[in-house]
Amino acid sequence: MSTHAELVFVLGMHRSGTSVLTRALPLFKFNIGNQHLARFDNPKGFFEDATFVKINTDLMARAGLTWDSPKELPVKELACALKSPMAQAAYKWLEAKLQVSPSLGLKDPRCSRLLPFWQPIVQQLGCKLRCVVSLRHPLSVAASLAARDGMSMHVALRLYTIYLKEALASLRSLPVLLVHYDALLSDPESQLERLAAFLHRTPDRQALAAFVSEFLEQGLCHHKAHNAPQDMSHQLHMALELYTQLLEAATLPPLALEEGFK
Repeated sequence: MSTHAELVFVLGMHRSGTSVLTRALPLFKFNIGNQHLARFDNPKGFFEDATFVKINTDLMARAGLTWDSPKELPVKELACALKSPMAQAAYKWLEAKLQVSPSLGLKDPRCSRLLPFWQPIVQQLGCKLRCVVSLRHPLSVAASLAARDGMSMHVALRLYTIYLKEALASLRSLPVLLVHYDALLSDPESQLERLAAFLHRTPDRQALAAFVSEFLEQGLCHHKAHNAPQDMSHQLHMALELYTQLLEAATLPPLALEEGFK
């Protein structure tokens, strides 16, 4: 495989805007495939590779978890998985994908928790990995999960904290860019400029204009954050504290984060 292969993982909690960010990658000549998997709750598409999702789902199942299990993922399970046939299959699948598309974008929120499995595989392939993280207010995420899945606020906020904390634990050694979902919708040009600088690529201007005018719309944000209650639960306090810490990073120039999240 060419050592010039580039891979972008789009990470973040479910319902936090990862689909919109993934759809932006083709503007910079990254292939995201054609398996958009649109549904009623995301009519414009999830932009997820079905095999990537299956591998990640199987990895979580190995640890006795599903995407919505509000429990921390045992790192030792991922270490064991790296020694199993699952890792060999994942390696061969990703190698084949990169041979076809040496500039590849992959998105699945589950991957936010599974980076300790994927990072060694990417390193073995000699591929440059960058990660883009979509950030959204935890109350907006919780409201969206409640509307779609009937999930309680307690579980949604617990998941929000787990997904981001487990991702950040792995991102310290990787180039990472945080993008605020609301900022992407309200000021797409500036956020896409940050993404362009992070990827070291110039977007196709005609495609960018079409993306902004035809794909992006304020209607994509169905659930907006409201004021936090004065009597905050522990889970809400933890989620808001994490969100506030990351919010500043989501305004920094991309090169400030090029060596990984600190």
